[in-house]
Amino acid sequence: MEDAERVRAGLGYPVVIRPLHHGGTGRRLVYNVEELRVVASRGIAASLIGQILVEESVLGWEELELGGRPRRQGAKITVCFIENVDAMGVHTGDSYCTARC
Repeated sequence: MEDAERVRAGLGYPVVIRPLHHGGTGRRLVYNVEELRVVASRGIAASLIGQILVEESVLGWEELELGGRPRRQGAKITVCFIENVDAMGVHTGDSYCTARC
């Protein structure tokens, strides 16, 4: 628990707590030290190896992509912006993209 709090101190809030080797489930976003202690202890118990990851949250971040076309050797033009639509609020692999061209 001390390690989780030390790592979190370097990241700020919110952070993502994720049990290791648990099949990708059990991930939680925490916003304060009380939640951190509860979620981290549950994650450690759920992990097959008794470990968790404390990760920086990307909540509120925005991802921009540009679609480009090569014009001639070494030169490209921007054709459109590509917007990722993330149903979970973060890129999970279940996202889709739209392009307003």
